[in-house]
Amino acid sequence: MNGISSARTEIEEHQILANLCVNARDAIAGVGKLTIETGMKTFDPAYCTDHEGFIPGKFVLLAVSDNGCGMDRHTLDNLFEPFFTTKETGRGTGLGLATVYGIVKQNNGFINVYSEPEKGSSLRIYLPRHTEDMVENKPDRPMAPSPRGIGETILIAHQGVLDEGVAFIQKPFSMEDLAVKVREVLDKASDETQV
Repeated sequence: MNGISSARTEIEEHQILANLCVNARDAIAGVGKLTIETGMKTFDPAYCTDHEGFIPGKFVLLAVSDNGCGMDRHTLDNLFEPFFTTKETGRGTGLGLATVYGIVKQNNGFINVYSEPEKGSSLRIYLPRHTEDMVENKPDRPMAPSPRGIGETILIAHQGVLDEGVAFIQKPFSMEDLAVKVREVLDKASDETQV
């Protein structure tokens, strides 16, 4: 897998996990339980015949479950529709699970959702497992260490609108790109306060 593909895959994995966890958190009132599960699953054609939505093959599993409010039939039927949300105005765009669905389908995977009102939810994502040996992309020169923080605090935007003078980094970006940008901004702010 080349560096670009692996960076994109890592970003997509983070997006999926972040969106699923945010939705699970929002479904829990007060103290609750959020469980993240990973694993490998193999489904044969006979199993898939008896289980609607399943696809035969070898898959990597990522599941997020909660013991929150659960979902009714109407919510389940519209769960992955863009802009569909059960959250009050200003708390959600309705794009989180639509984004997850798009990433999963783009990677030839599938999603199964288990939920009942007042009994929580479990979203299980299955992505095709690649069994061929993967060759690591080795850089021609040693990689520089990622910049490290020295106790600063970062604050990102208000309702998605950037204030004047706010630094911006275009998606998709790698964790190293983000670390470099943050260090750059913090160093600039430090230089300005010393003047």
